[in-house]
Amino acid sequence: DQEVTLNPAVRYQTMRGWGATLSFLRDQNLVSQSTVDQLITESVNDLGLTFLRLTYGTLDEPYNDDTDPGHINWAGFRGNAAIDREVQRGLGLFDQLVKAKGETPTYLLDKDWEFSAPGWMNDSEFSESMAATILYYKQWHNIDIHFNAIDNEPDRFDPYTPARQREMIRVMGPAFQFFGLPTKIALNEGLNAESTWTYVSAMGNDPLVWPHIGLLNWHLYGTNDPYRSQVRDVGIARGIPTAMTEYGGARISDLIADLTLGGVSYWTRYFISDLTQSTGGGTNYFA
Repeated sequence: DQEVTLNPAVRYQTMRGWGATLSFLRDQNLVSQSTVDQLITESVNDLGLTFLRLTYGTLDEPYNDDTDPGHINWAGFRGNAAIDREVQRGLGLFDQLVKAKGETPTYLLDKDWEFSAPGWMNDSEFSESMAATILYYKQWHNIDIHFNAIDNEPDRFDPYTPARQREMIRVMGPAFQFFGLPTKIALNEGLNAESTWTYVSAMGNDPLVWPHIGLLNWHLYGTNDPYRSQVRDVGIARGIPTAMTEYGGARISDLIADLTLGGVSYWTRYFISDLTQSTGGGTNYFA
């Protein structure tokens, strides 16, 4: 038998969310709606999921809504159809079920620009586009987006270097405030903890950056130690939670390492269920 000794004087992080990535745009209706409903219900009621990472791949915005980044022209907003479908397909049910349990669902928006944003989209217009997306969730579906990532795994595909993200955060944070959004920026959906540490350390003590950061997060594809502990320590010093937000092959040992070495408050595997991924081995909760 194992003897466990608890010391109530020693405190660790608060667990705030257990979750997955939700992207029904990927399944192309290959999964029936009744199956989706069952998966979402079991995810919340049986597994206790409360956190979702909302990702759209390369969701396009090829045209500017107008030339004023301080004004949202809803007639020119083109993200509504994709968001409406996600809500109808499963996000709405997830939100309803979590709230019915008296808990608060938490959402990380990851609108990935894998091939760079269109030429007209400067930092101010980019920030307006993201603000419009977050406001649409709230105003049309009563869904609050808590965290927004500038890009998914930015050092893997895209030109969003640490220096560029620093510039963008200085614009995006105030833009969210201007539009009345409490949403904070997630830094930074790195491919691994080493990547995230590169971005975190590049921010230095910039007073125009840190007030807008609400989450320090990484994926697990590559080198993670000692970097996740370094990210954790920055989070503790600044009062910012840490998270692991994607790993297709996640195991219990990975969870334990992220809890103890990374001090995570949010932890996810990959998709709740994705028919195109279900034979990949360990990618999904219900594979």
